[in-house]
Amino acid sequence: LHLVSVTENSCQLAFSSAELSNATAYLVSYVRDDAAANQSYQVAMEVACRSRLEDPLGCSSSSITVAGLVKGVTYRFKVLLRNLNSMGYQQSDNYLLAAPVGIPQLPATGLTVIAITTSSITVSWSPVGGPDRPLFVKVGYTRDAWATQVLSEELSASVTNYTVTGLTKDLTYTLAVIGRNSNDLGYVGAVRSSEVTASPGDVPSRPTNLTCTSVTSTSVTVSWTLPAYGGGVQYMVEASPGSSTLVAGPAPVFRLAGYTTSLTFTVVAVPERSLTLTTGVPVLVRVRARNLNPAGYGPPARVDTTPTQPPLSSPQNFGVSSATASSLMLVWNPPVGGITGPVTRYRLTGCVMKDYCDGGSYLPDTKTCGPSCICDTTGKAICADQAATDRCVCLVPNTGVFCDTDNDCTGRGTCKRVCGCQGCVAGDFPPGPTARMLFYDYYGAEWIYDGTRWIGTGRTNWVQVANLSASSRGYNVTGLYLSTAGGGTDPPSGAAIPLARGVRHRFQLAAGNLNSQGLGVPADVSNLIPVTRPGPPLIVVPASPASTTMAVNWQPPASSTSFDSPTRYRLVAVRTDTGESIRATDTVTSTTTSALVTGLWPGTNYRFQVVAENLAGEGVSQLSNLSLWTLATPSGLVVSRVETQNLADGSCTATLRWTLPPNPTMLRYMVLLRRCGGTGSNAPALPACQDSEPAVCVNQRGWFTRNFTGVTGAELVLDGLYADDSYEVCIFGGRVDSSAYDASAAQAVFVVVGPPAAAVTQLTVASYTETAVRLRWLGLQSLRDFERQSVRYLVEFSTDSSPFNDGGKINTVQLPAVAACDPYPSCMVPCACPDPTAGSSICSALESGASRMPCDQVTLNRRADRGTLCDGALEVTGLQTGVSYYFRVRPATANAAGFADGSSATPVAGVPLAPAQPPASLRVANVTGSCV
Repeated sequence: LHLVSVTENSCQLAFSSAELSNATAYLVSYVRDDAAANQSYQVAMEVACRSRLEDPLGCSSSSITVAGLVKGVTYRFKVLLRNLNSMGYQQSDNYLLAAPVGIPQLPATGLTVIAITTSSITVSWSPVGGPDRPLFVKVGYTRDAWATQVLSEELSASVTNYTVTGLTKDLTYTLAVIGRNSNDLGYVGAVRSSEVTASPGDVPSRPTNLTCTSVTSTSVTVSWTLPAYGGGVQYMVEASPGSSTLVAGPAPVFRLAGYTTSLTFTVVAVPERSLTLTTGVPVLVRVRARNLNPAGYGPPARVDTTPTQPPLSSPQNFGVSSATASSLMLVWNPPVGGITGPVTRYRLTGCVMKDYCDGGSYLPDTKTCGPSCICDTTGKAICADQAATDRCVCLVPNTGVFCDTDNDCTGRGTCKRVCGCQGCVAGDFPPGPTARMLFYDYYGAEWIYDGTRWIGTGRTNWVQVANLSASSRGYNVTGLYLSTAGGGTDPPSGAAIPLARGVRHRFQLAAGNLNSQGLGVPADVSNLIPVTRPGPPLIVVPASPASTTMAVNWQPPASSTSFDSPTRYRLVAVRTDTGESIRATDTVTSTTTSALVTGLWPGTNYRFQVVAENLAGEGVSQLSNLSLWTLATPSGLVVSRVETQNLADGSCTATLRWTLPPNPTMLRYMVLLRRCGGTGSNAPALPACQDSEPAVCVNQRGWFTRNFTGVTGAELVLDGLYADDSYEVCIFGGRVDSSAYDASAAQAVFVVVGPPAAAVTQLTVASYTETAVRLRWLGLQSLRDFERQSVRYLVEFSTDSSPFNDGGKINTVQLPAVAACDPYPSCMVPCACPDPTAGSSICSALESGASRMPCDQVTLNRRADRGTLCDGALEVTGLQTGVSYYFRVRPATANAAGFADGSSATPVAGVPLAPAQPPASLRVANVTGSCV
């Protein structure tokens, strides 16, 4: 007897027909398996098979259906036979247990992929129990959401793993388990276990995005993301102390740090594996992943890092760049020096620095001061009560500088002994503390006065302002978030107290690196006060015009407090004809109320704006009511060329030049000329030349015999001049739209000089360095003639053994022409003993010239009556040590002949030398009453 199948309310039984060979009928009965022991079997059916044994069978034993059963209840089934014996049905204790059930609702649980290869996937599962548990299972897979599927052979329900083979590498498959029990529906494809997805493949690729997320002085923490190929179920972390991919060195030796199934790991020392971590020593960390492929771990990812301390230095240049009435813009630069790893973040904290009148802002203490004092961190009394005699010091607004001037202090109070008390009057003293009065010290700690002494409460008014990225270089503070003291979120949250105009604040900025245990030494800035823009300056007045400059004077804005006072001024020049504005000056300090404006155009009318500025920005500008003209007087007046080819009287010319202004079409000039010095029968009887005396142009205009008016441009050729005579020239500027000329003039004196004569003597090498030679020579012109004749020198040098024989064309270097004049006396003549050439009178006069250098041999060889002549001097640089050079100097004047070879100085040789060794055996040889 056996069970063929079931439904939810019936069981189909069967037995072998051979057992009916001696039977004429059979009886089917059943009873619940959980029935009482005396419960009788219930007859399900009685089937007659034949009347006589020799008759053929008229029944079937292969399909006996017992219906009307309860789903999930186990029954005992019996089938009894009978023949013609009068005893009836046989007696038997044999029965079959069966239960009507539905299809399996859960074929398996915990389906998991436990291994893969490039062509197979192995899964495992756990069997399920219960009356509808499967008796057999199959493993199926699909690639199209079960529209089509492939099933394995039928497996016993006791089997718990299976390998699906014949798969394609890197394709994704979905797998599940289906099962059947005795229910006649068999395998039902819609009833599957939970699904798993997997791909046949190789070992995984290296983990991605491996990075060091934090360090301490003895550990490093790394994190990563899944490999791009193959996934990962476990990771092996290894480290090689002292190795780095950034620096060439021996091959790293990796030590096992540990295994993990997560995507982060902290590497610490593992002495038993010879893995050590040392502060400041680089460590190379690698991570390898493995998946379900039994081949093992894939290739490694690597990252360089270093166990470090927090930064040892502070951010640089931490301060305020601008402010408003309710905000402060703080700026900084990264720390330099003492950096242990790159900066990764900044933390900005702040506190309110209350004035003394509002409760104090300095450290109260009893170690030096009495109980009524507020002291600084060194114990010195800063502010005291009425009985104290110590001066008060306070902080200048928006600086960390201490001051003791009332007007520099917060609120511009005028207290004699305390700064920062708004509304104070002369003679006021700070009040003594009262019981329960609170103070916040310079570091934000809170103190309370108990009536006898100050007691620290342990609280602080420091709060976090912001956590900032490593790239941040500034932050605009608009409020302090009191709920985030000592930490908090980023950005901070909670109730914010807005910054208020006139309230002093202190801020600290600390840099952090990968070290997770703290931040570096903070930069500190104190006494920062939100301010408003200043008002306009008062009474702007231009004065003292020149051709390109003008003075401007003003009065400060009418500020009532230091919170809208200017810290600097900016000047703008405005042309009245075009309205064009130009920035006339850089900013000037707030203590200055005048400035010289430069860079103006000659002969142009200007008005001036003065703008007051502070940290809040520019205030309203004030434009001057008065406008002034700059002078049209030219600058750079020189005689650039003299022609003396025909030496007859009145046949020479000189070219007069001056600097071309930026607005030449707006200006015109008047030139006055007179002879003021000469020789022979043509010598004038007029007053002598007046060097550097432009006032003579205005005061003695009657002296001048020639007048050139309406001159434009920047050049005028003067003719009819006499050789070797001196002339004085004046040039007045004016505007083309006016018939008048300015009252001031440019003035010069020049000589109608011929080609240069032998005007250079005693060319010597005065001194050496390793790469330079200093030349000196004696010029025969006086300082006055030097300027009048426009003397200049051409210095040449060569390394030829026969220098300058080639006309200066080969191996000769010509330096730019110089107007070198070093008027005597420019050095101090040695006067230890009588000097036969200089004389004691000159000696005594020069010994007091402490700023002069000792004379060289050129000066000592000169006569005392030549004390007004010009020495020439030039340092030739860029030479090679130990190489011999030959030098010569060729003079020129304003004459068109230029530099004359025939008047060159005698060439001299010079060798750049290293400094000499100190003299040896220095001793006193003899002494007299005045000499040693």
